[in-house]
Amino acid sequence: MNTQAQTHTETGIPPQTADRTRSHRRIMLVTTRCSTLLALQRACRADQAVQFCFYANSAAASRALRRFRPDALLVDVACTGRAGQELVERVRGMEAAPTVAVLADSIGPRMSEAVDHVGADGGLAVTAPDLLERLGALAARRTRDRVDAA
Repeated sequence: MNTQAQTHTETGIPPQTADRTRSHRRIMLVTTRCSTLLALQRACRADQAVQFCFYANSAAASRALRRFRPDALLVDVACTGRAGQELVERVRGMEAAPTVAVLADSIGPRMSEAVDHVGADGGLAVTAPDLLERLGALAARRTRDRVDAA
């Protein structure tokens, strides 16, 4: 896939179902890196119920929010500047706000800073073989935190 010429891609339904991603049927990814896109594609192939769309910049993703209505927003650490922060703020204003995670090659100080900067629910290593399970755990933690706060 040529990501320079194509800024939006929606996957078909991958070949197997799994309960682990029940809360994340629709995932929106914002990244400029092919490696991040390919990692998410590999993870989604394992779950028939997951669809995702990809945007190469936060502005395009922001315009597509209402149409795609993601259950999860994954923002590459390289896209967490001002536009990424505005995208997360817009997502937080949605009626059914999706889980927000920052993706990086590894968990470390840069990811932690990006999570705090954009106001994400947490960070995930894009290289994790169980990326979707970790996303589900992040969503479950977010739900518990909201219930505890109420």
